[in-house]
Amino acid sequence: AKRRGITPSALGGGNAGDVPEDDGPTGAMASAAAASALSNAAQNQRAYHKELSRVLKESDVLLEVLDARDPLGCRCEPLEKAVLQRMTSKRIVLVLNKVDLVPRENAQRWLTYLRQYFPTLPFKSSTQSQRSELSRSTGKGAAGADGGAESFGGEQLLQLLKNYSRSLNMKTAITVGIVGYPNVGKSSLINSLKRARAVNVGATPGVTSSAQVVALDKKVKLMDCPGIVFARAKTAEEAADVMLRNCVKVEKIDDLMVPIGGILRRCEAAQLQGQYGIGDFQDATQFLTLVAMKRGQLRKGGAADQEAAARVVMQDWNSGVIKYWSEPPQQSAAVSIVGQLGDEFDWSAAPKIDEADELAHAEAEKPSTQL
Repeated sequence: AKRRGITPSALGGGNAGDVPEDDGPTGAMASAAAASALSNAAQNQRAYHKELSRVLKESDVLLEVLDARDPLGCRCEPLEKAVLQRMTSKRIVLVLNKVDLVPRENAQRWLTYLRQYFPTLPFKSSTQSQRSELSRSTGKGAAGADGGAESFGGEQLLQLLKNYSRSLNMKTAITVGIVGYPNVGKSSLINSLKRARAVNVGATPGVTSSAQVVALDKKVKLMDCPGIVFARAKTAEEAADVMLRNCVKVEKIDDLMVPIGGILRRCEAAQLQGQYGIGDFQDATQFLTLVAMKRGQLRKGGAADQEAAARVVMQDWNSGVIKYWSEPPQQSAAVSIVGQLGDEFDWSAAPKIDEADELAHAEAEKPSTQL
């Protein structure tokens, strides 16, 4: 654990990665903020209250990680509201992750929209599989030979965090909590910044089950928080939204027709026909039948195995093989970073990285297996 930068508990020799229990006024405020943020969440998500309150208590800055394909769908607005109302000393920074999965112009529009609320940075986590020395792109022309496996955005993010620490004359390391929905890339972001496999990652929700601290260097500590779904689905369409954010393990979904219907609402029929080499279809049942027949997924008697086809489609959706991205709401006025937060993070002192070039670099590095 020490080699990976995971710090032991500050209390009496606890296990590696443990976080001290809440105590004192700050702990009480953190607990109240966590309870407020989770007030509308499903019961199984409220079980994360203890871990969330620990992260809120220990963190100086919260990095809220968003999936660039659907930033609003995975934005933790209840948490933002709770922090702004109850823990005014905390600062929130949005990280638009997975920008390599959307067109560059789309990512730039989302950055413009989100910056009217909080400082927002684009990011692409490393996808390299080795245990150490994960590479990091620092700018234009740094394309790797491994098909876009290296990360970018890390240098700018780290500089902003250090600028904030200097602006407050902090004598100790700044602690940065990483929060967000399941599978938006929180743990991958930590590994990319650490340039090592410091925390476990996976394509299924629930890999991170408790808060743990990773010492990035002497000035920055990162605290990983379990992925939490802050909103409770009230309709079948909202339930589909949650499933399509990869917040629920596919094998635990009782009715796969619900998320498949959501995919059909989001994607053009022609796109899916070309993706799977199938003909016209009228509904989810017919779509899955055609996919199963095309892939040879048949039950006894030659009937199409729609459930097996649905699992394949869900896997393609979660991994980004099925291309989809949302558009930000229309702007009614010019947008700029919130003044107070912009001053504290000293954006002008950040590394001069042209975001358009960075996003173009990410787009050029997209794996060739993705359409």
